[in-house]
Amino acid sequence: MVRPFASVILLAALLGAPAVAGPARAETPNVVLITVDALRPDRLGSMGYWKPLTPTLDSLASSGTMFTNAFANSAWTSASLVSCLTGRHEPAHGVDTREKSLSRAVATLAGVLADAGYHAPDICYLVGSPNYQNLRFHDFPQKQEFLTTGHDILFRWLDDYATSNQPFFLYYHFRDLHQPYNPSPPFDSLFMPQDVPRDPATQERIATVRNALLLPEGKLSFAATDTGWVRGLYDGQVAEADSLFFQPLFHRFRSLGIDSNTVVIISADHGEELLEHGNIGHASTSLTSTLYDEELRIPLIVSWPQGLQGGQRSKDLVQLVDIMPTVLDLVGVPIPEGVQGRSLTPLLKGMPLPPQPVFVSSVLGGYQATAQMQGIRLRAVRTDRWKLVRRDEAAASTRQLFHIESDPMELSECSALHPGMADSLEGLLESWLARCRSLYRAPLWAHDSRDQGPAVRPVIISPQPGDSLAFAASDGRLGVRLNAEGRGDMNIEYVVGEGTYRVEGAIPSEPDGVLFGPFTPTFWNTLSHYNPWAFRVVPAGHPDLATPWVTFFVKPCDL
Repeated sequence: MVRPFASVILLAALLGAPAVAGPARAETPNVVLITVDALRPDRLGSMGYWKPLTPTLDSLASSGTMFTNAFANSAWTSASLVSCLTGRHEPAHGVDTREKSLSRAVATLAGVLADAGYHAPDICYLVGSPNYQNLRFHDFPQKQEFLTTGHDILFRWLDDYATSNQPFFLYYHFRDLHQPYNPSPPFDSLFMPQDVPRDPATQERIATVRNALLLPEGKLSFAATDTGWVRGLYDGQVAEADSLFFQPLFHRFRSLGIDSNTVVIISADHGEELLEHGNIGHASTSLTSTLYDEELRIPLIVSWPQGLQGGQRSKDLVQLVDIMPTVLDLVGVPIPEGVQGRSLTPLLKGMPLPPQPVFVSSVLGGYQATAQMQGIRLRAVRTDRWKLVRRDEAAASTRQLFHIESDPMELSECSALHPGMADSLEGLLESWLARCRSLYRAPLWAHDSRDQGPAVRPVIISPQPGDSLAFAASDGRLGVRLNAEGRGDMNIEYVVGEGTYRVEGAIPSEPDGVLFGPFTPTFWNTLSHYNPWAFRVVPAGHPDLATPWVTFFVKPCDL
């Protein structure tokens, strides 16, 4: 048996489940949920942006409901997306660092819809990695074939299966807005200011922003004149996504005749700082977490032409955890116990909901968190007027208070001026944490049940020291093959990358090896930023039988 292991990357593996006959499409809507990495809501024309970046998404917003105060659940991808797909806050689902996995006891959106007769195919490169295990998507046998050609997998699945007699739930994460900010021509110049300085220092910063996957806080000293070109590059990527991904996708919906009875939800995993507080990126790319609004605000558009009125806007505070109960409510499926979000269906139908605060939790450094960072949590509670941010460490906790109503940029910390408000919000935060901890179930990394024979030193078949793995020759997959003679549990210890990109840890392995992928070509190239890759295999409880370290490389491919 081959089992995914690499917490250092976001990998995708096939999960198995048979198709289930479901109700006819005329009775039950399809559901398409797309999250966009690092998409800021203030870049949408439907949110008032003056640049014409998103005509396709703006058209969708006009046919549905735009939530103008939507927030992520965390400042990094995995924690937020698992919240989206389980309806639980990060302290309740437990996927709070790169090596954590979801408990099989937690209900998921895909699993609940599958049980109700939906087909929920695994078409997303994320599914199957440690952070995204146990989400209960159905096996898609052609995943490896289609995913290696980029976003075609979404379109190919729609062409082949969308008009069948079974309602479907499609989840896809669009990653192309993630750093580096390097839009393709002509989007690389369309929104750049005309007065970008030509001095060597500025040009060097531009080159870094266009090429660096990670940009730790303080690595670059940005000048005041940099704001225009930083935002111009980011805006170019947003426009490219709208034009080259969303426009053909929605056209495909129409050509297949599924646009009317499909619930379409567009959101994001988190926001993105664009020099509001001196840096760019988010927790995993800046190697810190701030929980300022620019990193937490996200778009949320819900459209269902056949079932909901269009052209609505809601100012209510909402979060990613609200998506799962909203979907289930819309399609008439009971919301399971343990879901912490609330259905937004009343708001979608023009009715009020009682106001609720927003709660956020993030490990310092996100996916790139070092061992020291993994012991630090930033947590926040936000109302429409106030925000409290607390940094929790083993030694002590510190807090900051911002009056959002008068200080929307969060430039003036005011806890000393309003200690009573800070205490009140901290009480809300503590009550929320207590509720989350009562729901928490330990992440599972259990091996399959088998006889535990004597441990032996594993033999690494591949990769061999010095190997350079090419995309085409590897079929877009990355794996470690071992001998299958040993019957004991094993761990793979890894040290990957250098400098800013260095991450290390350990993941359980099966005796015959591990496998991850397939990946898109773009994501494969992301993996090459983490060269060199080094690992060794250690039988559980027997460090004396560890293999020598093996170092290999991921070779970038031509796009």
